[in-house]
Amino acid sequence: MERLLFQLKKASPVLLFLILSVVVIGISFLIANIGIAIALVVILLLVAIAVGVAVFANYRNGFLIMVVYSYFFFEIGRLAGVDLPLGALIELFLILITLSIVVERGKEDHEESAWNVFKNPIGTAILVYSTYALLEMFNPFSHSISARLIGIRETVMVLLLFFTCMHVFTSFKFIRFFTKFWLFFGLLAALYGMYQEWFGMPAYAMRWLMKGGPEAFKLAFIWNHLRVWSFMSDISGFGLFMAYGAIVCSILALGPFKTWHRLVLATVAFIMIISMGYSGTRTATAMILMGFAFYVMMTMNKRITILFAIVGAIGFAALMWGPFYSGPILRMRSTFKGSEDASMNVRDQKRLRLQPYAQTHPIGGGLNTVGNLGLRLEPGHRLAGPYDTDSGFLRIALERGWIGLALIMYMYATAMIVGVINFYKARDEQIKIFYAAYLAAFFAISVAHFTQDATDQKPIIIIITASFAFFINLIKFDKTESTT
Repeated sequence: MERLLFQLKKASPVLLFLILSVVVIGISFLIANIGIAIALVVILLLVAIAVGVAVFANYRNGFLIMVVYSYFFFEIGRLAGVDLPLGALIELFLILITLSIVVERGKEDHEESAWNVFKNPIGTAILVYSTYALLEMFNPFSHSISARLIGIRETVMVLLLFFTCMHVFTSFKFIRFFTKFWLFFGLLAALYGMYQEWFGMPAYAMRWLMKGGPEAFKLAFIWNHLRVWSFMSDISGFGLFMAYGAIVCSILALGPFKTWHRLVLATVAFIMIISMGYSGTRTATAMILMGFAFYVMMTMNKRITILFAIVGAIGFAALMWGPFYSGPILRMRSTFKGSEDASMNVRDQKRLRLQPYAQTHPIGGGLNTVGNLGLRLEPGHRLAGPYDTDSGFLRIALERGWIGLALIMYMYATAMIVGVINFYKARDEQIKIFYAAYLAAFFAISVAHFTQDATDQKPIIIIITASFAFFINLIKFDKTESTT
């Protein structure tokens, strides 16, 4: 298999073009004789061949293609109007990229194993947590094969994603490019969210919403305002991603870059915050504050940080007490009402009701057995039912027990500690600002995981895992690579 992949990488572009031409002619013959129904299969096959060639030609390009796909595959599903396993293609991408990396390293005859990327504190933490997740396959409280298979997919994805990120982000130049790359598509998501707010939802998007029933519409229509979700997975996923991107943009805008670069970053951050408001995701509002507060604490000895904190405080005061009364603004203000908010009380009561199970079951109830997903994959399980845990940490505690909760906290804490230590070690100001931006964003999203299933959404899980690689690798470029 490895030899075949190696030959593919060496293949002449002209030869590949000829092969594709023969395939196209043959498929055209099938369409003419079988009918138009095969056209979709043809298109998918051609796309798959083209993507496969791109991945094996350059695994970094393959990684970028996967990132773009992770932004849009939810919208593709909504346009199709049928439930398709489009998310599984992310795992296929990761497998192909991993194979391409292994083949490439075999060709270059590296002395070290490609898997040595796990020989660091963050890699070790990921291996420990993933090993425990695999052991959950034998949880005696779970009996569903499909639930366990989905659990295996999720675990393998995390491992392969970290592996590919460690091999992809081996230069500061590419980290800077990738940051611009994913923020560009984040900007497109923000602009499309604004389009939905100002011009209304497309018909196919409304059909997708209504398929969720009256409860889904009730959650989407609050204070006489229909919350938007752009082309992301759902409303909360869109809001959280906008907050994450706004934090990264805002902090990078304070970095040692050209003035026009900083203005562009600040403008993009502002657009993302506005679009985040249209999503009505209150946790995203709290994320912004948590991320900015973390950055201020890390860099409070800088004059620009003090100015940033003052401007942020004024903006927060205007949001809370200014003469603005639209639905999104009122929704954002309700974030800070705490126990006065009815929906927050419902979530608190749900947590109190479910916590005893996690406390008395050290290994939890099994993978994918909780709430609506459990109702679909393992009906009859004690944790299955028509509800959402809301909290990602609570879901982990219920499925994997307090041992699993402790291990994921260990993984997140390790990533933060490594990043913070390397931030203070770094001397190059550009590298320090990249550390600060991604650390603040990760801190904010990990806190958000307490009230939302925040860190497992796509594409944000890809960006988060990439940031783990940044925390490890950026310090290596502090003296060895020019950042000017």
